[in-house]
Amino acid sequence: FICMSNPPRSQNMPSTNAEKCWKKHNFYQRLFPDCASIASTELAAMMSRSSEGDVSYTTNEGSPVHLVDVRSDPERDVSVIPGSISLSEFEEMVAPNISDDALVVCYCTIGFRSGLEARRLNERYKLTGRVRNLDGIIAYTHAQQSDSSLHLVNGTTGEFSDRVHIFGSRWDCADKSYTATPFSLSNQAKKGAQIGLRATVLMGQHALYRTKNVPRLGF
Repeated sequence: FICMSNPPRSQNMPSTNAEKCWKKHNFYQRLFPDCASIASTELAAMMSRSSEGDVSYTTNEGSPVHLVDVRSDPERDVSVIPGSISLSEFEEMVAPNISDDALVVCYCTIGFRSGLEARRLNERYKLTGRVRNLDGIIAYTHAQQSDSSLHLVNGTTGEFSDRVHIFGSRWDCADKSYTATPFSLSNQAKKGAQIGLRATVLMGQHALYRTKNVPRLGF
C-alpha cells in the first residue's frame, strides 16, 4: 500500500510549526505534479462574507471557487474551513452542473488525501486543470497570522472553533492558538490503512488514465 508516511528527518529541521507545516505539505505535493498547489493565504484572498456571515469564494476574474473538504466526518465534526463542503456534497450537488469557469480547491490535513482527490476530480469531471490542492487545514491555522479575521468553524454548528483535527501526532504543527485533536492510535492505524488502500487504487486509476489520454511521443 501507498501510505501516508511522514517526511524524512534531516539535520536542518524547520524551527517553527509554520515551517514544519510548509515542509510537510511540499513533501506530499511532489506526488502530484499535475495538480497545482494553492496556499491558504491565497485562498483567504478569494474569500468574501455576506451581511448574514455566509462565506463564499471567487477568483479575481469573478469565477466561482468551490472549496471541498475531502476528510472524514469525524475530522470535519471538529472544525472546517468556512465555506467548505464535503467531497460527497460536491460530487452529488455541484459536479454534475459545474460551470466551465469554476475553480475547485480540495483540502485535507496537510495535502496528501486532497492531492489524490483533486487529481481524481480533475480526470473524472474533465476540469481541465481547474483544480487546486490546498496546503491543508493545518496551514490554514497559520494564515490568521496575516489576517486576524480568518478562523475555523465547527463542522456542525458553523460557530467559531479553536480546535483542529490533525489526524495523528506526526502532523501536530498547527498554530499554537488551536487545540490539536488527533485520532486515537487504533483509529489512526485503521484510517491509515484505509487511506493507503484508496491511494493505491487511485494511483492505479491515474496510471490507466494517462495510458489512455496522454499522447505518446512518436519517433
